[in-house]
Amino acid sequence: MNRNNVMVMGKTIPTQLMYLTLFGYAGLQKFMNFSATSTHFSTLFKDTFVPSLPGGMGLQVGFIAGVEVLIALMFLVSLIRKEFLPGACRVWIILGLILSSLLFIHLGIGQRLIGDYPSAATTFFYFGFTQVLLYLACEPSK
Repeated sequence: MNRNNVMVMGKTIPTQLMYLTLFGYAGLQKFMNFSATSTHFSTLFKDTFVPSLPGGMGLQVGFIAGVEVLIALMFLVSLIRKEFLPGACRVWIILGLILSSLLFIHLGIGQRLIGDYPSAATTFFYFGFTQVLLYLACEPSK
């Protein structure tokens, strides 16, 4: 295995594993504790328009949890398809990073709505880092 192959795998496998565990755990936790999570978010968003949306907070929590699990599945598929190998087509990792970016935007808007500015700032950094990883994933490997 040459140096280039190690570098490609070294930047791809950790990304796949990090996003798989980050979103997989978060999404499954929301589904497993759906009632408590919905109640918690209802309390956080009680002074905003979000609870008055169709489906209320339950739909919002379900949507976020569903997208998180979907992202985790995209990274799992990426691992199974061995998208970490040099020259591999990285469709699933790229789709996972794009969907992650969109979810970070959604989460950041929610954090701003409730006035949780430190968390919104942190989410902005997650978004930015995801964009850097997306750039690297789209970079052709040899």
